[in-house]
Amino acid sequence: MRNFLFLILLIFALVTGCVSSGANDAPALDSVAAKPVPAPETPKTAPNGKGKKIKAPKAAKTSAKTEVEIRAALEVAAHKLTAQAARTVMPHKSSKEVKMEGKEYVAAYIEVDIANVTMEMRHGTNVGHYVGAIQYQENIYECRGPNKNAALSAPCKQVGKRNITELINFDGNVWQF
Repeated sequence: MRNFLFLILLIFALVTGCVSSGANDAPALDSVAAKPVPAPETPKTAPNGKGKKIKAPKAAKTSAKTEVEIRAALEVAAHKLTAQAARTVMPHKSSKEVKMEGKEYVAAYIEVDIANVTMEMRHGTNVGHYVGAIQYQENIYECRGPNKNAALSAPCKQVGKRNITELINFDGNVWQF
């Protein structure tokens, strides 16, 4: 039985390379100084001596964007999102919503304030992923009049505002909203 266990232990040690390769004999990390390894030089001409020049290999393009580029893309996405919100908000200035309150008519609409947009960017759960918070305001306007046509043509006053926060996701390439 002992011989069998010893044989199994010996086979395991040989298979993993602990005994034969000396893998456990690595020097301590603090005694080894990290030295940069120079890149091998590529010859300017072909090794056969014909004198034809060899093209240098092209450097691989890195798709990883810097945080500054990602923040700039967030600003562009934020302005696109608020412009889209301004176009699609209902009711808007050209199609006001009219309702009767008491004895007078009230025409109301919403306008997105695209001049005051704020953005915040935070790291996501994965490397290279971010979450963006875009904040803007929707201003609420009301126009009052004794009848429907008078309310639609009356001067409007701002009666309120809503703070809107939109969350968007950066997946490593583009902002998704």
